[in-house]
Amino acid sequence: MKKAWDIIYVNDIEKSVEFYEKVLGLKVKDRLNMGSEMQIAFMELDNEICIELIYSGKKEVGKESVILAFTTDNLDNTIQDLKDKNIDPGEIISPNPNTQFIHVEDPDGVIIQIQE
Repeated sequence: MKKAWDIIYVNDIEKSVEFYEKVLGLKVKDRLNMGSEMQIAFMELDNEICIELIYSGKKEVGKESVILAFTTDNLDNTIQDLKDKNIDPGEIISPNPNTQFIHVEDPDGVIIQIQE
């Protein structure tokens, strides 16, 4: 077995696609429009689908216990880039000397961890 991708139910597919494109650098690989009740966007990073965003008028969404983790080569540069995009990166969390990361939230409150 191997990892496929993460699935996130969203309140507004357009806002979510824009966030993942502009803030995290993902690209839309494919979109499915099944009318007003369901829309899906497959987001890719490095030519691999990593997130499936789903809007369903029948599902209530919230952050619940989902955390998506990404890595960066330079956390300081990433923090500045987030600030330039009006995203509050919060404080750097460093549970040990070899690890540091920040948390930001997507438009639906899903926690995104960015780790150096």
